[in-house]
Amino acid sequence: MTESYGAPLAPPTPAAAGKFAVQMDDAMADAVQELQTAYINLEDLASGIRAYPRGSETSDEILMNLELVKNAIHLLGAVPP
Repeated sequence: MTESYGAPLAPPTPAAAGKFAVQMDDAMADAVQELQTAYINLEDLASGIRAYPRGSETSDEILMNLELVKNAIHLLGAVPP
């Protein structure tokens, strides 16, 4: 691998790789927490619209996004709240 001007890049040291892994773990945990919050918010919205007939554009959109968030949480190895 080279930088844009052609000089070779040194491979990361084990310490640098470990630091990056911790940062990624923290970022992943933050992402899961955000998705879980979005899931709860969408679930609250969905519970308010379930009284209306299915098929309305708004209810379908909210329910579709609720499923997308739930799937993203599962893909990240977590469970919805």
